[in-house]
Amino acid sequence: MDKSEKYPFQLLISDELFKKMDRLLIGEEELKKTIFECERNDRLFVNENGNFVGSLQIGFVTYWVEYKHLESDKYQLLNAYSHKLTIVGLAQHVVGCPEELL
Repeated sequence: MDKSEKYPFQLLISDELFKKMDRLLIGEEELKKTIFECERNDRLFVNENGNFVGSLQIGFVTYWVEYKHLESDKYQLLNAYSHKLTIVGLAQHVVGCPEELL
């Protein structure tokens, strides 16, 4: 949950959400990467509650995050989930996509 050299922000996650992530086998590192890439590439939207929502596909898994900015280097993770889906024809854009799908 501390800032790291890899991701220059702190991600705050409630105990309840940590339990959900554990149950769904979602790692904190994947969610940090998702937020980092969404922010860096402006690939996010604001939902009806004013929170940011974004996603990132890593391999065959797409991670979704809902979060809010607390400070310039601090985010509060509000929700997270993932799903496995491969969109045919987009394999070359997937981070870590197996060579045989390119």
